[in-house]
Amino acid sequence: MQYLRYSLLAAALCAAPMAQAETADDSGWFFGLGAGLVTFDDSFDEVDPVNAYLRAGYGFNRYLEIGAEFSRTLSPDEIGYVEYDTDTNFLFVRGKLPLNDVSSLYAMAGVTRVNLTASVPGLNVGANDNGVGYGIGYQYRITKREYFAVDYVIYYDDDEFDGVAADITVDSLNFGFYGYF
Repeated sequence: MQYLRYSLLAAALCAAPMAQAETADDSGWFFGLGAGLVTFDDSFDEVDPVNAYLRAGYGFNRYLEIGAEFSRTLSPDEIGYVEYDTDTNFLFVRGKLPLNDVSSLYAMAGVTRVNLTASVPGLNVGANDNGVGYGIGYQYRITKREYFAVDYVIYYDDDEFDGVAADITVDSLNFGFYGYF
């Protein structure tokens, strides 16, 4: 028995230099899909549609990326007979802080465009405005080039929306998957 234990230990020590750890390769072009729980709050009413998003961009290294996000409503929210859609566009810079080999925290900031549409049968009314967006998130590596991410983004926070004075906040809790290629 002692001989078998020493033989296995010797084989493991000899094979160790040949093994290579799988390291994250999060540079190059990336593409992702996900869903977001959006909140449009005008200090009087709050609507909470569910959106799908597409993100794409370029990672210069494991610390810095640029990208764009396009979000569209999948499930509008209703107040009475009125349905509300909230769509967002976000051009961002993302800085990442690796926690270990498989996970990172990140912060993103950039310019946004938010579109709000209110619909009743036979009538659609829309408004849109630009702003500064920012957020924080966490990513976890699933394979060498694929990640799961969750983030909280504030797309718009201002005292006016499309020329109407109101305290408006548009934010979202997002969940998604993306990969580098």
